[in-house]
Amino acid sequence: MSDSENPEPARVAEMVESIREWLFKQPHLPHIEDREVLKKFLVNCKFRLQQTKSKMENYYSARTGFPAVFQERDPCAPEMRLAARATPFFPLPRSTPKGRKVVICKLDCDPDEFIPSDYMKRMFMVFDVMFCEEASARLDYEVVVDFRGFSFRHFLKLTTVARTFMSLVENVMPATLKGVHYVHVPPFIDKVAEFFKMLVKPKLRERFLIHKDLEAFYKVIGDQDILPSDLGGKEASIDELCDAYQRKIESYKKWFEEEENIRSNEDLRPPSSTNSWLMGTEGSFKRLTVD
Repeated sequence: MSDSENPEPARVAEMVESIREWLFKQPHLPHIEDREVLKKFLVNCKFRLQQTKSKMENYYSARTGFPAVFQERDPCAPEMRLAARATPFFPLPRSTPKGRKVVICKLDCDPDEFIPSDYMKRMFMVFDVMFCEEASARLDYEVVVDFRGFSFRHFLKLTTVARTFMSLVENVMPATLKGVHYVHVPPFIDKVAEFFKMLVKPKLRERFLIHKDLEAFYKVIGDQDILPSDLGGKEASIDELCDAYQRKIESYKKWFEEEENIRSNEDLRPPSSTNSWLMGTEGSFKRLTVD
């Protein structure tokens, strides 16, 4: 790691204060006093000030621009509990040998129970809790998609939110996606993989890996034992781990309530800070989620 990615504590404190002062000059953005929160953004942007400012701009603007995803987030709501049960999405208790979190994703419910907008809302609630709880220097993560039970009907419904989801992952979340691993793949997986690759920047496309051999997948992860038992590991089952993480998310109910209004106020946005990324994605999502 270069010195620019591992600055001295005094320099880090200076950069955090610089970000805090910058936020207070932005009339449309929330004024964040918690320096640990500011530091987390800075660390996850590799100590690059301009990138940190852009990430925070996108993060708090998305909370306003995508109300179906980032507003009225009650983890105890029936639809959120149904989304957790029907479409598991959660990080594993232990990280890889490289220090990366592993997020398990599974879609094997009745397609009629799959509500893409609820699924995406809960996904970003999981990401926010992960960001809150991450104690290490960086929040790097890999996603493992277990395709058992996945049908083409699931895929068709998923396409209605996929573009917005991938855009939010890339531009909003203060974390780095290091890999997407497809296991127990169906015959049409190549089309699914190509579809998602088209939605991300070129540098991420090579991180989408199809594993038709689980032994090869275990080598890439680095430690088979950290995986759920139904993926060949020594942790509890996917359903048990998902239930446990849902309880963790529900313990954040008050936090989500407090964060409800910590977002951009677009009425106060100065003309000079027009968010071109937000304007380019918001409209398409609003049209797609009406169906």
